[in-house]
Amino acid sequence: MICVSLAAKNTEEAIAALKNQKFAEIRLDGLEVGNTKEVREIVTFARNNNKKLIATCRASQKRNEAKRVELLLEAIASGANYVDVEIETQEEHRKRIVEEAKKKKCQVIVSYHNYEKTPSVQELEKIIETGFVFDADIVKVACKSNSEEDNQRLLNLLKTSGRRLLVIGMGEIGKKTRILGPLMGSEFTFAADEKGGSTAPGQMTVSEMKEIYRKMKIYAPEFRLYGVVGKPISHSKSPKIQNVAINGQRIEGRYVRIASLDEQDALRSAYEIGMSGLNVTSPYKEAIFRETIKKDETSQKTEATNTLKYDHESGKWEGYNTDSYGVEMALKENNVDISGKKAVVIGAGGAAKTAVLALRNRGAKRIIIANRTIEKAREIAQKFNCEFSGILEEELETALEDCKILISCIAAAQRIVPKRLLRKEMVVMDANYSKESPLLSDAKEIGLQIIDAREWLLYQGAKAFEIFTNKKAPVAKMKQELYREEAQNKKDKSIALIGFMGSGKTTVGKLLSKHLKKDLIDLDQKIELKTGKSISEIFERYGEDEFRRIETEELQKALEGDAKVIACGGGAILRRENLEQLEKNAVVIWLFAQPETIIKRTKGNEKRPLLKSKTQKERIERIYSMLEQRIPLYSQCADLVISTERKTVENITKLIADEVGKAREN
Repeated sequence: MICVSLAAKNTEEAIAALKNQKFAEIRLDGLEVGNTKEVREIVTFARNNNKKLIATCRASQKRNEAKRVELLLEAIASGANYVDVEIETQEEHRKRIVEEAKKKKCQVIVSYHNYEKTPSVQELEKIIETGFVFDADIVKVACKSNSEEDNQRLLNLLKTSGRRLLVIGMGEIGKKTRILGPLMGSEFTFAADEKGGSTAPGQMTVSEMKEIYRKMKIYAPEFRLYGVVGKPISHSKSPKIQNVAINGQRIEGRYVRIASLDEQDALRSAYEIGMSGLNVTSPYKEAIFRETIKKDETSQKTEATNTLKYDHESGKWEGYNTDSYGVEMALKENNVDISGKKAVVIGAGGAAKTAVLALRNRGAKRIIIANRTIEKAREIAQKFNCEFSGILEEELETALEDCKILISCIAAAQRIVPKRLLRKEMVVMDANYSKESPLLSDAKEIGLQIIDAREWLLYQGAKAFEIFTNKKAPVAKMKQELYREEAQNKKDKSIALIGFMGSGKTTVGKLLSKHLKKDLIDLDQKIELKTGKSISEIFERYGEDEFRRIETEELQKALEGDAKVIACGGGAILRRENLEQLEKNAVVIWLFAQPETIIKRTKGNEKRPLLKSKTQKERIERIYSMLEQRIPLYSQCADLVISTERKTVENITKLIADEVGKAREN
């Protein structure tokens, strides 16, 4: 997310600066010599050392346009990841750069700069449209911010475009956009090299930006975390579709399941972990609606929230409801015309209310809400101007007369509607997708049209993705993944606890193994027994690489045979083969602890080799640096995330046991 802009004067300076960066922009216009050989050496070094690189050559008196084009073409040929071409570039040169970039799979940034002011919304939109007409992969808009209104005008572009944009407000006032832009959907942001100085007005150093992000609970600035909360949550298929969307839109991020004690713990956990967006499922939708301050119109109508976006500027969660949209689109895409017809909704929770609203929006002539607790059905009926009913057989017989669409929003295991009351002209939808309900079994046997509950999940999820990222959801890819059969079954696999040192893996592992009556394997203890040396001694005498090699061997052994509880070392996920083994052969639980908590829990513990003999300040910096590297890896293989803040070991153990138990029932 942070691209470091390098103002190097020669090859040596550029390569020295690149060694310390993962993602950088090389300003070719700043090179004193600036020939193709120099460009080739710099870009080749970046490519060979797995550094993402943007090649930029701004207009200057030092080089004419033909020379600038020559340098950019060399950067493309040598393997740059991105090439930045200014929007004013002559058409013949621009077309040539774009053509060569597409051949080499180098992404094209078409950039517009205004060092005096921020144009009007209409002008900015025209500039963006022009950039994409020029075949840009990303359009960059960098303008001088002279007021807070300018900042908002630039940031609002990210909310309305739905395309890949890079938005920056230059100057002191515009610093806010450099921080908030990527959190609102800007492709990335720019920072100055600590030693090289800034290359644009208002550009902050990497360390300054990271310090700001840390205060915002963003531990890995280049990485976005999203998730889903509910109870239980291990059955949720939202990660399947959301991670496909994240990858499809080239977002550096991951979507995970968060296990929580209640709705307040869910919100606190999401904040502590640094979530940018959150989906909410049963039974939290109505409770979390009451917890959010800013709510969209559908949330207010249904008094239920299923999507939250964290506003990093205000520090508040914004509440949305995409369930109603999901029902509408599921009906539309399955060619179900409800206009002027009768519908019955069973249930009276948040999902039922959104279904009623969707049916109302689609033009249903008559809607009946049926529920066991008649008072709740009456309350919803009054709110949405529809009818209500109980669910006794004789009551349902009356309610279902002439019914054309039946939507069930209750637990899948319950048989509420007798089979004899179903008729062939009905369309049936069940909100629950984790198991086939008796209602769907009966409907299939009779031959009714069934709208798969996954369609509801798909379209509400697509809308949620767009709210999270301000980018268009790749619905076709999401649907393909949703209907793809699971590649593996983890029901009888070991439970692997991962997380940073001090997150409680060993302590939780001991109690969990007793609770589940499974053997416990603590990998660090296994390694110490095998080698006859402490972890610190292994690091000191043989180095970290040798420790990681032994760790991989012991993890593979632990994953063999009967299911166990495995407490992994904090860095076990650093090796690709370990990640692959964990994903394939274990139910992986990521235990999360905030840096401040880690400091307290590891204070005075000299057994931690990576924190050994460091000052308090050095330990904090080291923890943040390691979290930045590891959070993307923890999230990659985690089936479940639990924040260990404010929870007892007993709380955490019960959460894991309950979730694993529910997952194995499905």
